[in-house]
Amino acid sequence: MLDSQMFCQIIHNVFEPFLNKMGIPLIELTVNGRFYIAEFNILSSHTLSITYEPGDWYMDIGICGTRTGDLSIIDDPIKSPSLSDLNARFYGSFTKDEIIQNTIYFQKFKGDNEDEKKLIKAAQDLRLILPKYLKEIKNEKK
Repeated sequence: MLDSQMFCQIIHNVFEPFLNKMGIPLIELTVNGRFYIAEFNILSSHTLSITYEPGDWYMDIGICGTRTGDLSIIDDPIKSPSLSDLNARFYGSFTKDEIIQNTIYFQKFKGDNEDEKKLIKAAQDLRLILPKYLKEIKNEKK
């Protein structure tokens, strides 16, 4: 299980540095007994949400458009993709060098238990996927 202190530590030490370099700032970090959630702002039009529910051992990472009132996009894997949707969409589009550089970047991060390792692995996937997804978002705005 992942406790709140470790969740915050992973968000601040693993996710924030590479997301900030991409221009994706942390906008909210909420920790209570039932869930932990970190939200990052993507181009003022989308929110990257990292959620963990310790009692249920549930973890979800997804991106949602921030258009108010349009709840129909929540279940749309194109408009509000989960990390697994993004993995499927961009699988095979990475160069060998991108994969190697990403692996090297994450060698310094180790988890003590399965949930910590999953969260770090999710960060590793996001660091590879987000540049390609950001290009898609920017092209949609044109």
